[in-house]
Amino acid sequence: MSAINKSGFLSMPVLIVLLLSILAIGSSGYLYYRNFTQTQVSKNPPTSSSPISTPTTAVPVTTSSADTSIPASTSLPVIASLMLSSSSSSSTADIKSIAISSLAVSAHGPVELHVYDAHNRHTGPNSFGDIEIGIPQSNYDNIELNYFINLPVKESPYRIEVRSVKNAVADLEISGLGAWGLSIIPKNLLISYLEIPFESSTVAYVNLDLSQNKISKEALVMVVNNLSGNEQLRIAPTAILTGAEANDIFPPIITMPTIPSIIKAGDAVTFNFSATDDLSGVAYVNGSLDGNTIKSGDVVTFSQAKDYLLRISASDNAGNPRIKDFTFKVTE
Repeated sequence: MSAINKSGFLSMPVLIVLLLSILAIGSSGYLYYRNFTQTQVSKNPPTSSSPISTPTTAVPVTTSSADTSIPASTSLPVIASLMLSSSSSSSTADIKSIAISSLAVSAHGPVELHVYDAHNRHTGPNSFGDIEIGIPQSNYDNIELNYFINLPVKESPYRIEVRSVKNAVADLEISGLGAWGLSIIPKNLLISYLEIPFESSTVAYVNLDLSQNKISKEALVMVVNNLSGNEQLRIAPTAILTGAEANDIFPPIITMPTIPSIIKAGDAVTFNFSATDDLSGVAYVNGSLDGNTIKSGDVVTFSQAKDYLLRISASDNAGNPRIKDFTFKVTE
């Protein structure tokens, strides 16, 4: 049967196959790109800092707001995370009941990603800056500050390492992938480590063994060592997600504080903000005012008449961030 009918157009069966192929490539590509854009933006360092406190005088104000779930060129202060107890993530996962055909490991931030198998074979950058593919059937890719290694399940256990040469904050995600569907490769398992603090010349590692019946947060604790190998920190996973929660691609909804329409120098304002996420749950909510960390409920007295930028950011347990900005003026 010809692929082209008498009218010169593609036949219906061929069109259907082409459409399904486009859906498959497009959807999986979107998930890949989504992790890159959202995570990279949320890891940029602070750009400004302004004094806040003590009184002066008065006059009116203007306000404006902006909401972006995937901002393209903004910077977000790296600030302490507020970990929420309302998270819906589990502390264990039953590996034997989860169909995993391959693994995908990704690191997001100014770090290096390395993986070693049980035979000490390595996939990742070597000492010369070249990429070494030592683990059979593995591959490596990166888009700017986002690094990806795909691995076969059969070579588990793995030692996954994230290395930093400077002070940084980064995310690590370990995904257990199912078989191809019509439009995407489903994540049947997602282990996330969000907002990992790195000092200069540190190495963080986690051992992943999929031969066990269950995995738990206790078994997946990340150890952070300095260059001499001395332990500095232990970090439990932010979340262990399965099913629909592992495939969450929608960021949390942020509720911004109510800002008075007129603020004068010397006025005090209370900043109440929060976030909700109906699928994987909220991992953290961060707030900053002109680069200075604030927490929900903080009362700020403005000492200076000028424009201020309030930035609230949140991420769910699947690593989907949202940033919401509000610009307002304080006058004499």
